[in-house]
Amino acid sequence: MADDLSAGEVDRRLDAHERHTDRTHDELASRITNLAKDTVPLGEWQRAERARDTEISRMSREHDEDLTELKDNVIKPLASRLEKLEKRPGVAWGWFVAGGTLLITVLGVLIQAWAAAKGAK
Repeated sequence: MADDLSAGEVDRRLDAHERHTDRTHDELASRITNLAKDTVPLGEWQRAERARDTEISRMSREHDEDLTELKDNVIKPLASRLEKLEKRPGVAWGWFVAGGTLLITVLGVLIQAWAAAKGAK
């Protein structure tokens, strides 16, 4: 019976499987060891986290200070100037009067030119 496995063949296959499994486990152990060697130690990571938190709080504080400075030095003066301009309706009224005067003058000149043209006949 050629299809039946002998005890020696089973032993050889089992030995090959064990060698393959051992090699795979050794490779995995090596990868885990290298990964652990390349990672950051806990103390160093904690120091970096504290430094990051300190930097974020500093940046937040500076942001708040910059916003306060912007409000005090830019926005408030602009708001007060805008209020002053809103209280001056005479500027718009002046342009209306000047435009009306110019319109009346142009109409007067046209009427005089028309009357002179009629009278010249």
